[in-house]
Amino acid sequence: MTTALSERQSAPPAATATGAPWGIVTGDFVPTGGMDCANLHLARWLAQRGPVELVSHRVEPALAATDQVTTHAVRRPFGRHVLGEGKLRREGQRLAQRVVAAGGRFVANGGNCDAGDINWVHYVHAAYSPTHATSLLRRLKGALHHRASRHRENEALRHARVVVCNSRLTARHAVELLGVEPRRVVTVYYGCDPQRFPLTTSASRAEARQDLNADGRPWLVFLGALGDRRKGFDTLYEAWRLLSRDQRWDAVLAVVGWGAEAPHWVARAKADGMEGSMRFLGFRDDVPRVLAAAEGIVHPARYEAYGLGVHEALVTGLPAIVTSHCGVAERFGDEADSADLASLLLPTADDPQVLADTVRHWRAELDRWPERVRPVAERLRAYAWDDMARDFVAAVQGVSRGGE
Repeated sequence: MTTALSERQSAPPAATATGAPWGIVTGDFVPTGGMDCANLHLARWLAQRGPVELVSHRVEPALAATDQVTTHAVRRPFGRHVLGEGKLRREGQRLAQRVVAAGGRFVANGGNCDAGDINWVHYVHAAYSPTHATSLLRRLKGALHHRASRHRENEALRHARVVVCNSRLTARHAVELLGVEPRRVVTVYYGCDPQRFPLTTSASRAEARQDLNADGRPWLVFLGALGDRRKGFDTLYEAWRLLSRDQRWDAVLAVVGWGAEAPHWVARAKADGMEGSMRFLGFRDDVPRVLAAAEGIVHPARYEAYGLGVHEALVTGLPAIVTSHCGVAERFGDEADSADLASLLLPTADDPQVLADTVRHWRAELDRWPERVRPVAERLRAYAWDDMARDFVAAVQGVSRGGE
């Protein structure tokens, strides 16, 4: 149905030349978050080969200082992304017209801009309706924003010449839910930074655990926003409560992330007497350090177009408990060298007992996971961000030629 480029050998070297100018519009070009990080590395790669213009609220200083890069800063009023969306979209559309008229290529991201050229899809709003356990006003605002996002997403993808998806799941949703013709859709997986996320060793784990004041108990990390229920933390909390009933349970759940529901979960953990087995670390800019201190990652998401946090954990050699329908599961669920990891895939994000049983399985086999994960880790480490950027350009050029 769609074309997939995902490994080092997939794109011929001749397809990597850019020549004409490029433009990209996205909220942030920074090394955190799947979408932001991917756009950052694509922009870096393109800037090594020609001029690039960026429309964004925030650009990493080193990228902004690159000779080939021109930035068009868009203010984000009061630091709120939703308040800056309109201007970002308008500035993006203006730049897109100019870049394409000059013979260049322009990359929008989902519904953030109806640019009419390349659309890079990292999340499909039509695939999931967020649920909130917060105030009525917040839920109403969220529903209205979701509805508007779906409309903009539909329009932008309908007009795009090429739709680049971050997983086969995303590609399927683009075709089945948004009506995009399969001939316009390609899948290019995210890359990684193996230097930023090195393989964890016993020495690096000991150092990281000392830095984070961790005791000798094994850590299982949850990495994700706690603004709604999409990441499945509510299911994880109930599973951990079940596990904690056993006085012999010795693992610690390290929660990295924050959001509107975070205070609720912190208060509930205290009320339920689980402070000793659940650590809320908040938003962190040292995720590699946290992963180095852990023995695994858990991600029971209800919807995840990809899941870069899980990908990066696998790159360091950590086993991942993840819902089978997450995009990142495509990277290891069907491979012969990851048969053992398949036992950590969750059939659903809504069953605390199934999740608790899977976590117990992880704990029981703790010493064996490093060897089992290594083949997958090495394969993912071999596909860097530069490889992704090269495949991105090759895929776009291939679809464009096919449509001429």
